[in-house]
Amino acid sequence: MLEEESRISPEVIEARGYWTAETVEELEADPSLKPNQHHAPALVLPVFGIDGEYRYSRVRPDNPPPSPLGKYLQPASVPNVLDVPKTVLDRVLNVEFALAIGEGEKKTDYLASLGYAVIGLFGVWNWSHKAGKDTPYETQLLLPDFDHIPLRDRLVSILFDCDLVSNPNIQLAAYRLAQKLRERGALLW
Repeated sequence: MLEEESRISPEVIEARGYWTAETVEELEADPSLKPNQHHAPALVLPVFGIDGEYRYSRVRPDNPPPSPLGKYLQPASVPNVLDVPKTVLDRVLNVEFALAIGEGEKKTDYLASLGYAVIGLFGVWNWSHKAGKDTPYETQLLLPDFDHIPLRDRLVSILFDCDLVSNPNIQLAAYRLAQKLRERGALLW
């Protein structure tokens, strides 16, 4: 399925460790998965950070529960991180390679299958966190993971979903992310 429908290479599929759970019991048997993720059958997508280490897994049920949070279930109460395909981690850390920022594991893995230096977000606003939340000094900041990615004088492209053209919320998220990346010296293209 992933090779044909999402065009992800076998190498990238194996490196991420995708797996399918046919039953809720299979999901419950994995201690890294939380009760809010116990919906089967489902595709399980391990997430790896900028250091190449496992962070947590997200679950994509065949029939997601009604939720404003979307089709992919993240463990409750875990912070957002950048998702870095293990097969291109060395390129992500090398300023000589242009960097793509994608949305979602499967799209990110498709680009990694082509050899691109790519990092993934789990939503168009999930590149940030807020400091001074609910105060007059509230500020939107890049996730701490960005501190480990060389950005100065690096070509960076933001590749959100195709509805960027018609969706003002996605346009605003891309604009603000671009602003923050430019502050770090990135060259947006």
